[in-house]
Amino acid sequence: MPSFALVKDAKLSLPVTSCAWCPSMDVVCYASADGSLEAHRLNWQKLWHAERASTSNARFSALAFRDDGKILAFVDDSPSWRAIDVANGEEITNASVDARARADDALERAARGDRTNESHGFVVTSCAWVTHDDVETRARRRAMTNGMTKAEMFARGATREREGTRRAESSSLAGEDEALHALVVCRGDGGVTMEFANGVVLARWRDVTKGEIECAYATSDLRRAFVVERVDGRASVLSCDLSHIATHAKDIRALSSHATRAREGMNGIESTIRDVGTTFERHWRAFATKMRTFEESLAMTSETMLLSVDEELRQRLAVACAVGTFDVALEHFFTTTFKIGQVRRCAKDLDVAFASAHESLTKTMSPMINAVMLRLGAILALARLGARARGIGLVEARVEEAIKACEQFAFCAMDAARLVTRRAAQLRAFFVVVIRALTVAEDGDAHGPSLPAPRLDLAQSFIDEVFGAREKDHLEVALGPKQRFAPSTSESLARCADHRMRALSVGESIDPLAVEVAFDALKTSVELALEMPCEVLSAECTWTRANPTHCQTSRSMFSNAERASSAELDTFHVDASGGSLHVYRTTTHASASTSVRVLTIDTPGEIIVDAAAYKNGRAALLLRPQDGNGDAKARLVLLDDGAIEGFHLGTVVDLQALPSRSRTLPCVAPHKPLAVSPNRGTAAVFVGATRVQLYDLEDDDDDDDEEDDEDDRM
Repeated sequence: MPSFALVKDAKLSLPVTSCAWCPSMDVVCYASADGSLEAHRLNWQKLWHAERASTSNARFSALAFRDDGKILAFVDDSPSWRAIDVANGEEITNASVDARARADDALERAARGDRTNESHGFVVTSCAWVTHDDVETRARRRAMTNGMTKAEMFARGATREREGTRRAESSSLAGEDEALHALVVCRGDGGVTMEFANGVVLARWRDVTKGEIECAYATSDLRRAFVVERVDGRASVLSCDLSHIATHAKDIRALSSHATRAREGMNGIESTIRDVGTTFERHWRAFATKMRTFEESLAMTSETMLLSVDEELRQRLAVACAVGTFDVALEHFFTTTFKIGQVRRCAKDLDVAFASAHESLTKTMSPMINAVMLRLGAILALARLGARARGIGLVEARVEEAIKACEQFAFCAMDAARLVTRRAAQLRAFFVVVIRALTVAEDGDAHGPSLPAPRLDLAQSFIDEVFGAREKDHLEVALGPKQRFAPSTSESLARCADHRMRALSVGESIDPLAVEVAFDALKTSVELALEMPCEVLSAECTWTRANPTHCQTSRSMFSNAERASSAELDTFHVDASGGSLHVYRTTTHASASTSVRVLTIDTPGEIIVDAAAYKNGRAALLLRPQDGNGDAKARLVLLDDGAIEGFHLGTVVDLQALPSRSRTLPCVAPHKPLAVSPNRGTAAVFVGATRVQLYDLEDDDDDDDEEDDEDDRM
């Protein structure tokens, strides 16, 4: 009678490169060879399908579900990791290697005289979630799920999914669900970072390992994290003491929440600034191009030799504004090149564009600025907690600088909105003068009811500001690209802050600051305020390295067994030949770690295709028969509880001698990966390149038959 009840046998459209089970629901997610992701229920009902966001052909190297099952993180051998919402498959994070790590690497290469761009060192190789719940939260969570069946737990999760709001999803991303969630991200250059789901870096360690990091693991109390590095085929376990982060988890969680909200507000502000700048550039450039055509025609005439082209145009327009008629040159330009229909269309487009820009700078951006200021104020309150603030590295002075930069940016945005309002009024007056003059030139009635009364003062100020001898237009400085007008940020902000109130009180004009420059100052100030916690937490958490394995191995994984001490952990290593599974136990004391081989499990006549850790320190093995082994089939084997306990160190034992359960598979050569869910008791086995079988590891087919027989007898 076969072990493990077969739940589903399904066909796939493409081969699978990576697979993982959701820890909170009976949902399996897999990555196909084309880079797409799919999620299915046990009955193979498709939940969602997500296409690859990038054009890279790199294969997915790791999928990692957060402990609550709400977020799936994945890496694809690129310099970034991404996260998607498990509920709908939408991407919520695309975090590349942070700029600080890239800058440090660039400085080191410059010091060595290396001018190459070694971006491959930033490739993300693996990732793993770590979670910290306080005692009250864990007790409440256990009480809510105590005695619930799988169906009841699934129904409860589905109800929450239906009743969830966007705010709840955002709170989950920010870590406001009373648990600290962070992702351990391992890079190809030996660097390790701990990041929140929104990409905020909690801690950063450089040059942790000498080789490629294969997998990562953290204890449930967040006291210690482990990674496995592989150098020349030999695996070593590295351990990091995270007790400082666990001690200050509550304050770190609050900081991450406020930082997430602040970043969301700044992302919205940045998007609004980009939209306003694009709209201004497109419509204002269309008008400026037309007027430049007239300047070029003036430059070709001899009468402009005594004056500059700009001054010549300004004087001609000023005269037209004063007398209400054009001279010969202007009349020719507006009747042949910039005709009245084009003038009306340009006037309407500019009016709509400036109205939209004003609304974006006021109604749209103001709530975002208020939200950022509110979150910075909350971070400042955390920074004033004394010893607790020092524990997480918050510096009150840096947070105050960020708040000051936010205030100055708000003033800068309002100055830009004021300039937009003034320019819109000036343009209306200018175009009224132009259209009236064109009407006169065509022998029409310039005083008809279709045109408003001319505001000659506004039209004259527009002519002086745009076509005068001023070095640059204030509005173009405020909304134009920052690379065109980018003075010293600190000096410009200080100048604006010191002279704004004095200039406004006496009616003087203010030299504006580019909105993008002010926003860059805000973003830099916020990053500096949040960088110090990263530096402090990184320094407080130290790494130790254990001795490597004694043999060549092809794959390693961490055991899920929680031991009495968080400094002790078992690891499983598949031998390079595929004929053995080595069990090592790593123990960390103070600043030293040691790894000893506890047990070696031989599989005579069979090759280990893949292995996975199961609950209570057990291991699941996917085996195929060796070549020429008759009519033997592949097998799925699950070791029983305590199967690897009680042996002397270094013992070698055959798999047949260990208590286990197994099932023969309908194939000879199964495919990687073997995906096992310790939480749900399920496994996904790929018995062919495009065929998968789902098994319930806690139930056997004979159990179902016996239950059916009992029902028949009743």
